[in-house]
Amino acid sequence: MGKLQWFISSLVVMTGIIIFLSLFNFSGNMLYAIWFEEERYDVETYMASVDISGMSEEEAVTALREQTENWKSGQTIEVRWFEKTAVFPAEKLNFFIEESVQSMSNGEISEGDLIVSADRRELEEVIAYFSEHAGFELEADEEALREELELRASELPDENITISLHEFTVDPDGMTEEDVSSVIYQAERSYFGDQLALWLNSTEPVIIEPEENYTFSTMFAGAEMEIPSEESMSILASAVYEALLHTNFQLIERVQSDILYDTVPEGFDVRVVEYQSDLIFHNPNPVPYELYLSAENGRISAEVYGEEFPYSINVDILDHQQIEPKTIVRYSDTVPQGTENVIETGEPGLSYQLARTFTNMESEVIFEEVIANDYYPAEERVEVWSKEDYLARTTDDGTDEDEFDLDGDPARDWPDSGYDDESGYQGGSDRDGSYDGGDSDFGSGYDGRGTDDDFDHGSGGSSGEGWNRDRAGEEGDLGTGDDSDRQGWQQNGQQDRDGQQGWEDRSQDGSGTPDMREDGKQKFTPPSGIDEEGRPVKGE
Repeated sequence: MGKLQWFISSLVVMTGIIIFLSLFNFSGNMLYAIWFEEERYDVETYMASVDISGMSEEEAVTALREQTENWKSGQTIEVRWFEKTAVFPAEKLNFFIEESVQSMSNGEISEGDLIVSADRRELEEVIAYFSEHAGFELEADEEALREELELRASELPDENITISLHEFTVDPDGMTEEDVSSVIYQAERSYFGDQLALWLNSTEPVIIEPEENYTFSTMFAGAEMEIPSEESMSILASAVYEALLHTNFQLIERVQSDILYDTVPEGFDVRVVEYQSDLIFHNPNPVPYELYLSAENGRISAEVYGEEFPYSINVDILDHQQIEPKTIVRYSDTVPQGTENVIETGEPGLSYQLARTFTNMESEVIFEEVIANDYYPAEERVEVWSKEDYLARTTDDGTDEDEFDLDGDPARDWPDSGYDDESGYQGGSDRDGSYDGGDSDFGSGYDGRGTDDDFDHGSGGSSGEGWNRDRAGEEGDLGTGDDSDRQGWQQNGQQDRDGQQGWEDRSQDGSGTPDMREDGKQKFTPPSGIDEEGRPVKGE
């Protein structure tokens, strides 16, 4: 054999050996991976919300167990029934991690599922809580509720779990409460104008979504009609207000009108003005309700439609009081003696509380609340009498026996005219304190008009407002009923504060010359009579 042939033969043998060794090593690695190495999950493989891509079964079990424990510690599970909420503790959920991973590996379950079991006894206690609130035993499909809870929990969602019990409570016919709706309440009012009636009959029912607000004015947004008058809006809103008060909706905003319209029952008055005041309710339930508005035969109707409440709702007026109008008597030169002219007849006022009471099926009050405290002031009766009648009843000391002065206000025994340019007291015809103290606005006199029943101070001035109506109080006192910061004229001038807000150091008639007593204090002298113009004359 020649050298060349030997070299070629050796090269072939060596090449074969190298190929054999490479194939042996590759085959060995493959056999080891097949027979001995653990299987790992493909990329983008998830169980519940946990990414287990590239993990072995053992690693996936560890990761899932850690994730479920973290999830249970921060998760809230709520079951809702009407406005009530019961919490199902997350620790009462039992997750079967190993079984879940093994089942997915065997193809028995799809990706994303965890096997979980909810504690049956705990779920029964949740339903019992609602039964106690309602006053009767709820008929609920517990198995369906449990399955829904387990399904929701198996996904380990980031958000809290909320389940409506309405989907699982059933009536005697086997229908769920969610499928059984009825008229909750209907309120009616007389209405004015065809335009509003046409609009109401052309509108779709208003859906008040679960846990959302209802705002009255939004019904008119985008409507192809002129906005109704304030009176029409308020009458329609009052019907809606009455209807929704007979639900468990929570009142967010409601403003009382200045007057109570004839077509609006007491207690259900609402003032709706565009961009100023509105009617707003909140639906606290996990189910929607519908509001139907219609008009027929001169009446408008507001009707709430939805799932019937498990309790009765009563809306009542409490502490109803009628406020009698006051009579203001004015005196005039033009009225003949013995004549009394009635200018305004006056109207009584009104005050009351509006309360709502919830009573369960066992006639137990489960909740009550005051919705509103309404007050409508009385309109004063105004009479004009003859000035001669006033003069005939005036006593020698200048006091009117009927305790009314020329303007019908309670009589006073102080001068009526004149004020200096610094303080003093009102000298104008109205004597309501609006100009007391002259340009300085220091003293507001002591008229009392425009204040409360105590007539404790006048209506004008920025600092002191005058004395108490009957100047009650101890020596030097500010007078009963007077605000702590308002001093006015001291009761008898015995204190250093005398004149800070009222007379200053001027005389009673505004002449600038003070009248002094023997003790050096400014003297108060009651009027001695009435002059030709009907003004009190300064006494001696």
